[in-house]
Amino acid sequence: MSYTLPELKEATWRTIKAIAMSGQDYTRLLQEEAEAEKTYNEQLGIRILELQSEGKPATTLEAVAKSDKFIVALKFRWSVAKAVIKAADRTYDINRHVLSGYERLISMENTELNIQKHQA
Repeated sequence: MSYTLPELKEATWRTIKAIAMSGQDYTRLLQEEAEAEKTYNEQLGIRILELQSEGKPATTLEAVAKSDKFIVALKFRWSVAKAVIKAADRTYDINRHVLSGYERLISMENTELNIQKHQA
């Protein structure tokens, strides 16, 4: 497949914008993941204290608390947030590689244009 220099420059610009937007999204994703972790840990602690006040054996408190449906749902929310960040990392890496490829193609095209100028 062949591209013109203006098409390569446009594709490069689109990729740069995608990287910039992903950076803004990434900050939001990190905040969401941190909030999910905080909520999970706080609610787990509260549930453990509730079980302790009910007289449950100390050796089972954490395991029983972690099996609570609400706590399981919070853990799932936190796990999803971590997975989304991992996917965002991969997308960022892909966009950086694509950008690098476009830059190489533009450099090659510019070199070819310079050669043609000097031959003319």
